[in-house]
Amino acid sequence: MISENKKLAIPLLIVFVFCFFTVTLWIPKVIKAAKNEVTITGEVIDSSCYIKMGAKGTDHKECAMICVKAGIPLALLEDKTGMVYMLASNREFESSQVKFQPLENFVAHKVMVKGKLYEKGGQKLLEISSVEKVK
Repeated sequence: MISENKKLAIPLLIVFVFCFFTVTLWIPKVIKAAKNEVTITGEVIDSSCYIKMGAKGTDHKECAMICVKAGIPLALLEDKTGMVYMLASNREFESSQVKFQPLENFVAHKVMVKGKLYEKGGQKLLEISSVEKVK
């Protein structure tokens, strides 16, 4: 006959295993989601001229505005690392230029952008939730 302790041990072991696997599968998703939320400070640039020629700053603002009006995507050049982040709206089928109309007012300015960071194939995309000029 199985003792009372052994009868109790099997259900407790099942509950423990269930809880262990639930927590180990859930926690990485929470940590990953938290890591995606970022605040990045940098300069709004036109992606084409910066990537081709390194053009940025107030000396390049007039050209950047022409590029933006021609449909060249804006990007964020991070101050600390020099990384370039493509910018996107946090709404489907909406340009970041539309969401933060007119985003081109931020060209050649230092800004603080908050949003979710996505990376794939070496490309970084920042889904903007807010943007503001920094002095």
